[in-house]
Amino acid sequence: GTTETHELNVTGISTFSDDLFFFGTNPSNTSNKILFDKSNNQMRFFDSTKAKFGQSGDLRIYHESAVSYIDCTNTSPLRIQSDDLRIRKQDGSEEMITAVANGTVRLYYDGSEKLTTKSDGIGATGNISLSGELDFTGDSHKFIDFQTLNGKNVEFRHFDGGSTYELFVKSSANGNVELYHNNSKKFETTSSGATVTGRLV
Repeated sequence: GTTETHELNVTGISTFSDDLFFFGTNPSNTSNKILFDKSNNQMRFFDSTKAKFGQSGDLRIYHESAVSYIDCTNTSPLRIQSDDLRIRKQDGSEEMITAVANGTVRLYYDGSEKLTTKSDGIGATGNISLSGELDFTGDSHKFIDFQTLNGKNVEFRHFDGGSTYELFVKSSANGNVELYHNNSKKFETTSSGATVTGRLV
């Protein structure tokens, strides 16, 4: 059967052999109560029922409607400590973020790795879109290296925000370099020198 009590004073050890409910203010079928489910060996916190940790209850874990929260309510750090941290899709089928101690952090898009930290910087797979400036700092020489497969071209282009672009520079592996003005080729290196289109001032 079910026994409901508004006050329970216990001295010593109490053993409960069935499910156990804790009711808050105005409990309902979906909120403001806690259930220890014996058959599943789990403590279930219903909607709007918070688990608080710390002397002042600064860390709170709870669920409201369709949103779940891990809420650190003070100004101190919230630390997640692991030598192999993985944040995955709800069903565990896809990685979203992985981090290995003394090693690599990886960011994913739809299960595909896109950004990786390395000992000498970062690696990216796919396109990189910048809304601001790309700044190089420090006192050492700076290099921009392009690695392409099968002799593919390297191009510097300006996009107008649509589907069209304006070409600035185009270069081929072991081949020519082309310079453009208003999307029109004006200068091209060749094996014997260079070719100029138009007037050379």
